[in-house]
Amino acid sequence: MIRMSKRTQPTDEPVAKQPPLWRLRARDVIFGGIMLVGGLFLLTSLLSYNPLDPSWNVASDNDIRNVMGSPGAGLADLALQLFGWSAGFPAIATILWGGILIWRMPRHRSHSIAPSRWLFAFIGTLGMGMCLSALPIPATWPFPTGLGGSLGDLLASFVAQGPQALDLPSADIIAAGVGFLIALLGVFMTFGLRSGDIASAADVASLAWATVRVWIDALRGIGPSIARIFGGNSETEPTVERRNAGREDPPLRKAMRAAARVDDTPEVEDIAEPQATGVAATVKVAASRKSRASGRDVREAQGALPFAKTKGFKLPRLDLLAKPAVRNDAVDEAALRQNAELLQ
Repeated sequence: MIRMSKRTQPTDEPVAKQPPLWRLRARDVIFGGIMLVGGLFLLTSLLSYNPLDPSWNVASDNDIRNVMGSPGAGLADLALQLFGWSAGFPAIATILWGGILIWRMPRHRSHSIAPSRWLFAFIGTLGMGMCLSALPIPATWPFPTGLGGSLGDLLASFVAQGPQALDLPSADIIAAGVGFLIALLGVFMTFGLRSGDIASAADVASLAWATVRVWIDALRGIGPSIARIFGGNSETEPTVERRNAGREDPPLRKAMRAAARVDDTPEVEDIAEPQATGVAATVKVAASRKSRASGRDVREAQGALPFAKTKGFKLPRLDLLAKPAVRNDAVDEAALRQNAELLQ
């Protein structure tokens, strides 16, 4: 008897019908467009923030300089006070999410993953704020908090209490490191990244860099070609000698080429004189002949004294030599001055 698993056993429960793809596509386009517009609104408000604009904590009659008007000025002021510079991460993440929803094809999912993505985006923003709170505050920063905002300063000080209790040095730097790890985890979980995605991104970056280098080399090659064209030179391709004219060969290569020229030079006995009419002269090389043995070399060879054959021979002693005369190494200054005047 064949046993069927619970998954394969037939059930009387009705199967949920999947919505059509066009409805999922329309939903993704609508939500993606809303997220894209909202992210651009937040990012533009943050980039055009002016601390003198009227907002929730600034009462002023000045004209609003924020590009997004009064709503943008108030939103940017609140976001920078709470999150500091890390407020740009939610804006960028929202823009990327909106673009992905508009670009990709719809997918059937049993449950929505948007709440978990938003939660990890918030956690990553807090981690970035902790990391930015350890940076020095510039003079143009308009808030009393650090660069990570009030939430970043609060979390960084809370985490730094642990190293301080253990008497560890650089408690602020340790807190910033913990914030960096939290931010990295938030980015990975927000966009659902994996190790393969990082490898693919590295491959794309290397390919882009190689393409840019090829373009740079091509532009460098176009410059001399344009100069030759406008200079009246009809040659389109430089010769090998012209390309190598500005290059200097290493000493080892020069020595090898000189040795090759010496070895390849034949012994010339009869060379015809060039004709006056301008026709190239013909070089006649005689055939090599074997040298004959001659007795003259044997007869005129220098002889050697037979010292080694004589028994009892001894070289004269050194005390028989006369002592050399003493040399006068004194310097005549007048003579040196006279020679110097002659040389001038």
